[in-house]
This record gives sequence, C-alpha cells and structure tokens, in this order.
Amino acid sequence: MSRPLRALGAAALLAIAGCWTPPSSEPMMRDAHEAYAAGRFESALRHSERAMQQHPEHPLADELAFHVKTLRALDRDVEADAFEGFVERSLAGEDTDSADTQPTRDECLRLERERFRTTRNLIRRPGEWPQHRPFLIGTVAATFGIGADGEVVDLHVVRARHPAAAWLLIRSIADADVSQVRLDSFDASEFPLEHCVFLESYSY
Repeated sequence: MSRPLRALGAAALLAIAGCWTPPSSEPMMRDAHEAYAAGRFESALRHSERAMQQHPEHPLADELAFHVKTLRALDRDVEADAFEGFVERSLAGEDTDSADTQPTRDECLRLERERFRTTRNLIRRPGEWPQHRPFLIGTVAATFGIGADGEVVDLHVVRARHPAAAWLLIRSIADADVSQVRLDSFDASEFPLEHCVFLESYSY
C-alpha cells in the first residue's frame, strides 16, 4: 500500500474512533471574504475553492453560496449556473453520484467517439484541475457545448460525488484551450458543438 493510501486509512480509523476531525475551512473563508470585499475576486475564488476541499463530503451551504456569488462577480455565469444547479440538487438530497445518469455512460462515451472524428484537436488541452489537497473525487461526468467563439455553453454536471468534485470538473471544462483555427472550419449552423465528458473512478 502506498504512503498516501496508508495515511488516508489511518485518518479514517481515527475518524471512526472520534479522535480526528477534518481541518477547518474557517481561515480560508475569512481570507476569501476579505479578498472579495477588496474586489480581488480571483483571489476570493481560490480561497473558496480551498475551503470546499477541506470537508468535501460535508459541504457547508454558506461556503457554496459564496463560491457562486464570486463566480457571478467575475462574470463567469456559465460556471456559476452549472455549479449552482449541481449544489441545488445536492442540498435537496438528490443522489448526484448515481450510475443511472442521463445521458448514460455508454451514450456519453459514444458521443465523444463521434466528436473525436469530427472535432479532433479542437480541445487542445483541458483546463486546470485545481485540487489543493488529496480527497476522494470519484466518477464525474458533464455535458456542454462549444460556441463559435470558443466559449463553453450549456454546461451541466451529470454526475459527481459532491460539490468539490463537481467544481473541479466545471473548472477544467470552462478553462479548456480551444483551437480557433479548428472552430473556423465549422459551419455556423453546427454550433454549439455538443460534448460529453465521463471520467470514471477518478481518485485523488
């Protein structure tokens, strides 16, 4: 067993014994609120991002709402809508980590195979995966479109274990490097170009 897995196993045993609690997110949220008040929204978002990852299995509603508010302040409405939609489902008690997704795993992978034949090299590389500490991510999936200007539209998280995992996927999709040269090869009637991402058992 690797050292990280041994450490996580020990942490789980301590938690069961009632001797361990997740690290507090309060210092990060304090910094996030200070940065937001000063108009440093990117900094506020980074602090909020870190705070979510302190207790991913037990998200705090006020932290999630702050994250959405900060995205709105940055005019990142597509990401805000996707994250807010997932959070609403999660807080309402919906099983957001169900294998019974729509589209299904097979439908999602089939769409990506079809898209690969027609949009090869369109997405040159995914965006940053801003994971600041090890935590269980699990399987994640999302649907989205790419507009004629290269911007992501209609982003919807199909499956994620918790908001922290959903945000990692949203951020990676929204920040993907899209080739404008390849975009210019498509007819206007083809946009938005539909895509589906399905990453299975993504661990740490």
